[in-house]
Amino acid sequence: MERPQLYFFLLPVTVISLLLYIRILCLLWRQSDNYSSLFYKLIRTQSLFDMSFVIVYFLYEIPQDWPELYHVLLRLNET
Repeated sequence: MERPQLYFFLLPVTVISLLLYIRILCLLWRQSDNYSSLFYKLIRTQSLFDMSFVIVYFLYEIPQDWPELYHVLLRLNET
């Protein structure tokens, strides 16, 4: 079974959202002198972790799981 076309439509949305997320992180990183609290450092670390998780997920997990997701998509189209 070949990969559904829907994957190619989701990829640009994912790339755009990751670029926006990277931009937000860069802005936060530039203003790190203004915020030296532990809370800010924890939020920044969590943001980097979240972004790396999303990248790894889209690179490794989604192409392998598309056959299972395709059946879910077909069932949703019946409604």
